[in-house]
Amino acid sequence: MDPDTFLPLAARLNTTAKAYAATEAVAAHLMPFSIEYNGPAPVDTYLVLHKPDEKATEPVDLQADTEAVSAFRGRKIHGTKLQLPKNYTLGFFHMREEEAPVDFNAAPKSTRVKSSVSAVTAPPAPVRGSRFTLDDDEDEEDEEGALDHTGFHDYPSAADEPEETSAGPEPLAWAKHGLHPVASAGNSLWVWGPDGPIDSGDDAYIRTCNEWLTAIAPVLHR
Repeated sequence: MDPDTFLPLAARLNTTAKAYAATEAVAAHLMPFSIEYNGPAPVDTYLVLHKPDEKATEPVDLQADTEAVSAFRGRKIHGTKLQLPKNYTLGFFHMREEEAPVDFNAAPKSTRVKSSVSAVTAPPAPVRGSRFTLDDDEDEEDEEGALDHTGFHDYPSAADEPEETSAGPEPLAWAKHGLHPVASAGNSLWVWGPDGPIDSGDDAYIRTCNEWLTAIAPVLHR
């Protein structure tokens, strides 16, 4: 069985420093909930940032301030700015499937048809993770029906197919995922929480980012 069939495809960064610098400059906000929407939104109109000190009248400076409060659907949320290490920048990219160039000069070779298993055991049903909801007063509806994860088809056995076939030149084209820059967010992002000021040492998102940037990334890219 070819492992490439199941392994995730590599993502290729299709950009340059000049192209990335030309993208729209935005502020990045990591919210403590999921939003089932993908598209433009008037964030600046509805996500109004205030200083934690209620007596303060001046607006929040996204560059200088490190703490802020706001509201989402009537609930107060607290934000902490996470500063990235030196030489790191934050950006948003659009990923799409692409086709690599084809090389038809590859030498022909004999290929063996791989036999397929006629009966495949279905994997266990996916486990639904818990998700934070801001609507604490709303009753949760029980979902009826489980995802059908047993949709495997019987494949022909090896006895019905030729053992050896002669193939022509094998093209070297394969599907890849390309990352294209959409917006740049500088060297910081805001991490928001619903239960008061965020503890940078205990918050899972901030701790994971810090561990990746300070411990894992230097080893991968040295």
